[in-house]
Amino acid sequence: MNDGIKIGDIFYTSWGYDQTNYNFVVVREISPSGKTAICQCAAIDTVGHTQQCNIQRPKTQGYGDLFRMKIENRGDEIQLRGSYPFCCDGKLSTGKRLGTFWRHEKDKTYYETDSMFGH
Repeated sequence: MNDGIKIGDIFYTSWGYDQTNYNFVVVREISPSGKTAICQCAAIDTVGHTQQCNIQRPKTQGYGDLFRMKIENRGDEIQLRGSYPFCCDGKLSTGKRLGTFWRHEKDKTYYETDSMFGH
């Protein structure tokens, strides 16, 4: 039922108005039914900068609370959906956000708006 999702896979979501923000999660466990995954916020490496962006790459190293995400199969694409820790400490008690996450491609980098230029 889990269609190839495995422990250690990283997923990302992008959000923001007039700026680009990313959050990353790493899969820690998959339910026996294959319908949900236990995830954790994924750490990032900043691998470069542009004039207004930080260039980031997620790592399999996790931090913060564990949380459950629904595994959704959208044709030939797997997504995760659910509430995740929204604050940088990775704790559900300091803030949650509902989001949809897509599978991260190995070695892909993400250009996030530097907080100096965001709202």
